[in-house]
Amino acid sequence: MGSRLGDGPESLERVPEALARVTELLRRRALEEARERLKILRSPQSSASGTEELRAQVMKLSVALAEARAREQLTHLAVLSKDRETLRAERGKLLALLKSTQVLLEQQATRVSVRERRRITTPLPRAESRRNRRVKSKPRRLPSTKRTASNHKGAKQGKRK
Repeated sequence: MGSRLGDGPESLERVPEALARVTELLRRRALEEARERLKILRSPQSSASGTEELRAQVMKLSVALAEARAREQLTHLAVLSKDRETLRAERGKLLALLKSTQVLLEQQATRVSVRERRRITTPLPRAESRRNRRVKSKPRRLPSTKRTASNHKGAKQGKRK
């Protein structure tokens, strides 16, 4: 096959091996079919009916090939259409996510700018004023002792004497 190419056998190195094999098989098949047609046309029995049979066969094969290609294209188009719809749905989800993220970023920027303005306009309190701001706590009570029955009786007896 390399000898039939314009650049010679070196050009086969750039062609994938699987593609080269398929091409070679198709070429051989085409040659065999051409030889068969030639035999039919050269045979002494060939008449107008033989030529017509050959044309009918070629027409059938051409129609079958066209139908196969059309089915293949329809299948390919269906896959592409499904992929396109999937991509559209994903794009919609991503756009919604982007919009919500932008809203959140805008809200955060607003909060930051408000806090920044408050910080700039409000002077920092002095250390003394901070101490004065403390709420005076209530005096703490000492823990009370519980009276027990013996303590209570002793207290009563002490009073009676």
